[in-house]
Amino acid sequence: MKIDVEGFELQVLLGARETLARSRMPVFFECNRGVASGTRVYGASQFFHYFDSLEHVVYGAHGVRLTRDRWKAPMPTNYMAFPREREEELLELLILSIEWAHMDLTRKLQDAETDQTVQSS
Repeated sequence: MKIDVEGFELQVLLGARETLARSRMPVFFECNRGVASGTRVYGASQFFHYFDSLEHVVYGAHGVRLTRDRWKAPMPTNYMAFPREREEELLELLILSIEWAHMDLTRKLQDAETDQTVQSS
């Protein structure tokens, strides 16, 4: 499931609760940690209570787990929540996708440098 609703992700997740509990599917979502257009929509307590009740863990797109202690720390805005029983499997896939994205970006930068060198000669 993919969610991008500009700060109202908790409301969408609350509506999808039964589906997520039954299917145990991962959820990808953009999260500004409770802030929508400068208005506090929800806090860490509601956020973690929801995922704890589903027995899901939440990781940032960079592979670092979001915890209550990290709620106010600088983090990316893209997250993946998945069932605890699938944490190892899905975290490995998340890390592989990060590595793939890094390799792809490195290749693109190298191609751009090559193109500049060719144009300069």
